[in-house]
Amino acid sequence: MIVLDFDEVYEAHFRESNIETEEDLANLEFTWCEGCRSTTGIHLTDRESLMIHGFTTKEAPYGICISCALDYDKLDVRLKEEEFSLDTDLFYKEEGKTLATPLTRKKLTEEQVSEEKERGRSRGQFRDFSNRYNLKSLYRSALTEDRYRKMDPPYFIGNRLRYHGMDRFQNVEIDDVRSNYDLANMRVERNNRIPESDAERPTPMEFRRDWFDSLLDSFILHEKHNEGKPNKRLAYALICTYLHKSWDWNNIEPLWVFAKRMGIGNVQLKSKMNDWINPIPDYHVTQMESLSNVPSFQTITNLVGVITEHSHDVMISFEEKQELTQQSISLLNQLSNVKIKVPVGKTSVEKTLLNHIHSVMKFNGSFSIQGQELCAAGAIEALCISYCATNVLGKQRRNVLHRKFLFPKGNGVPWWKQDLTTDAVHIISSFDKIIDKFQT
Repeated sequence: MIVLDFDEVYEAHFRESNIETEEDLANLEFTWCEGCRSTTGIHLTDRESLMIHGFTTKEAPYGICISCALDYDKLDVRLKEEEFSLDTDLFYKEEGKTLATPLTRKKLTEEQVSEEKERGRSRGQFRDFSNRYNLKSLYRSALTEDRYRKMDPPYFIGNRLRYHGMDRFQNVEIDDVRSNYDLANMRVERNNRIPESDAERPTPMEFRRDWFDSLLDSFILHEKHNEGKPNKRLAYALICTYLHKSWDWNNIEPLWVFAKRMGIGNVQLKSKMNDWINPIPDYHVTQMESLSNVPSFQTITNLVGVITEHSHDVMISFEEKQELTQQSISLLNQLSNVKIKVPVGKTSVEKTLLNHIHSVMKFNGSFSIQGQELCAAGAIEALCISYCATNVLGKQRRNVLHRKFLFPKGNGVPWWKQDLTTDAVHIISSFDKIIDKFQT
C-alpha cells in the first residue's frame, strides 16, 4: 500500500478504527515514520512488499516507510510510485536489506493533525516525485554549489548516507572529494572490504536534516505566490534558511554574517523581504519571533562553531575554540547578573545588563518582512565572543575576526550599521568599554 496524502490517511484510520466516544477519537493513533517525522510518505504494509525489502511482519508489524531510503540519483523521475516502490536497486541497502524505517503508531495533537493536513494540501502537485525533483533543481541552481556546501552545518547536504570510519577512504586525497555525495559514491570503487565495526557502517541521515526537505513547504508556497511573476529564488531561499535554522536548530548567527558568507547583499535581501508571501505564513511568523529569544550557552556554542568553520581569515585551533566558548559563556552569565538603572520617562527601572542590551538589539523599520519587526539575533553572542577573543586569540587576531567576520566593514558604512536601530549600533560600538567598566 502506498500512502501520500494525509486526508486519505486520516479517513483510512478513522474508518478502520472503532470510534464510539470522544475519548476514542482523542486516542486515535496514526501510522508514523520517525525517519520522515510524518504520517505521509511511501508506506508498504503487505507481507510480500516487506519481504522484497528484507523485512518481516514481526520486525515491522505496521509496515515500513521507504521514502527515507530512496536514492533520488538513481530514480527515473518519470516513474510513478507504484512502478519503483518494489525495485530494490533504487534504494539504499545494507547487507541486502533496504534501509527503510519501520512504522510505528502515534497519537497526534489537534495542532499536529492540522499541520499534516495543511502540508498535504499545500504540496499539491509536488507530491509527484518528478515535480519535486524539478523544484529541488530550481532552488539548487539558484543557490549554486558553493552556497549549498556552506549549509553544512547544521543541514546535511548531498547523499543521504553519511559514512563514519573515515579511514575506509585512506586512499582518497581530501582535495579530490568535492562533497559528501562524491565521498559516498566512491565507497565501491575505492574500498570493497567489509566494515569491521558498526561505527564504520553507513547510516541513513535523519530525514529532517536535509536542507531541501526542511524547506520544501516554504519553497512550494513561494512558487505558488510568484506564479507568472519574476521569481527571486536565491534571496528567498537564503532568508528561509536563516529563519529555519535559527528556530528549528537554534543555530544562531548575525544575519549580516550569514549574508556575507553566502555572498548576498542587503539590497537583494530587502527587495525580497518587501515582496514576501502575503499574508505571511504562520510558521514564518513563528520563526521571525524566535529571533527575539534570549542568548544562551547553546547559541554561543553554535556561533563559535560557525566561526571556526567559516572564518578563513582567522584559523582557530580546537583548544582555542574550547577556551573561547567557555569564556564567552562566562561573560554572557555576567551580563545576566549585572543590574543597571534604565531611564523610562521621568523615572527609571532596574534591569539586568543582558536584558537591556537584548531589548534594543533590533533592526530598524526599513529592514523588515512585510512590516514584521526583526531582532538582531546573534549580535550579543558575537559581541561576547569578540570581547573574549582578545584573551584567547590575542589583539591582532581578534581585530581581524571582529572587522572581517563578526562585524564586517567594507567601503563606506556597512549595511548592518545602516539597518540596525541607533541604540543597537551604539551598544555595538561601546560594548568593550561597557564590559571594562563593570569588570574593574
